Amino acid sequence: MRRIITALILLLLLLAGTAGCDMIVDMIEEPPEEPPVDNPIDPDPGNPSFIAPNTTILSPSSGTTSTTASVTVTWQGNQGVVAFQDSLAGGRWSAWSNRTSRTYGPLDEGSYAVFVLAAYDTTVAALIEDTPASSSFTVDAVQGTSLHFSPPYLEGGLTGAIDMNLVAEDVTDLMMVKAVFTFDPDIVTLDSWSASDFLTSNGGTILSYAAGDNTAGRFEINLSVVGADPAGVSGTGTLINLTFAGTAAGLSSLTFVDAETELRDPLNDPIAIVQLVDAQIRVR
Repeated sequence: MRRIITALILLLLLLAGTAGCDMIVDMIEEPPEEPPVDNPIDPDPGNPSFIAPNTTILSPSSGTTSTTASVTVTWQGNQGVVAFQDSLAGGRWSAWSNRTSRTYGPLDEGSYAVFVLAAYDTTVAALIEDTPASSSFTVDAVQGTSLHFSPPYLEGGLTGAIDMNLVAEDVTDLMMVKAVFTFDPDIVTLDSWSASDFLTSNGGTILSYAAGDNTAGRFEINLSVVGADPAGVSGTGTLINLTFAGTAAGLSSLTFVDAETELRDPLNDPIAIVQLVDAQIRVR
């Protein structure tokens, strides 16, 4: 039976001739058409369905003012996103991760912008968001007449200077300052200080008296201005610049001694202080 079938096939091929053979060859050689690419995360130039990775920052909205020094930023990505990077302007980008929020702070008074990138695959450039999403916000955590350190949180090492400022915020007719604060002498020591020019905004000369104790971890500064016209200054400005040195890894608070800290006007009357805002130094 097999011989009969084989003979019939050969006969048909002979009867079909060259055209039939060509037809059979074409049927064998022409591959079927490939279905169109429709994967939304495939960046192939021929894929009309590709949707680039995209981030939406949920909070804070651009233009927001935060009355706290720590700000939590939240975001989300479109379908298919598996990783994000974030950065506070001027800082380093975080490592890629699947986290969708980060708390920044404590932050100093001022304006900030945060950026977030999304990715389908962090190892393929075409699968990483081209332009990061961004949101800008302002930190205004110190309210009313206050004394605070700037920045409120600072990191340093066992070598090199750790610089911080003591700031008077929203003062009116300020002529004299007495500020006392403590720190952990096992973590940091106060190497030096210098008066800034805020108290002499109206001219005059600064008189100062300071007493520092790196064994007890305590510093007292007394400042007054003489010969200014008008005698007192108003607004916000740096009173003194402080330089610390790290002595051991750890976290030291800079804590105002409330009962000994005061502001006075040209009549030697006390100026009510709304806030004394402490700070922290971390030595790594």
